[in-house]
Amino acid sequence: MIATVGANNLPLVPHPTDLKGTWVGLSQAQQYYEPEQVAPLLTSYETVKQVYRSNPEHLSALGEQANQLQQQLRALSPTVYPETAILKREVSFCALHPGSFTRSLS
Repeated sequence: MIATVGANNLPLVPHPTDLKGTWVGLSQAQQYYEPEQVAPLLTSYETVKQVYRSNPEHLSALGEQANQLQQQLRALSPTVYPETAILKREVSFCALHPGSFTRSLS
């Protein structure tokens, strides 16, 4: 998926109010949020990438950084950002149906 949309365009940032609203990538987050809300997201995302590049097998460190980013994203729009159980269900679906998400992007 990242190869399809690019690392900075991956739609991680939730719409501020609309459950069915368009999510945007970090590079477009200022469409919805103030710069001071976006800056910590960019820092956290860069940290996630650095941790992964330095030691991709160190999953606990990567998980900690990813969880921090997830909490920051959820804090932007708590009523729109999905609960953990919903995210786990989506991950399970994608694992059981490889390629189904990328086909829907075409």
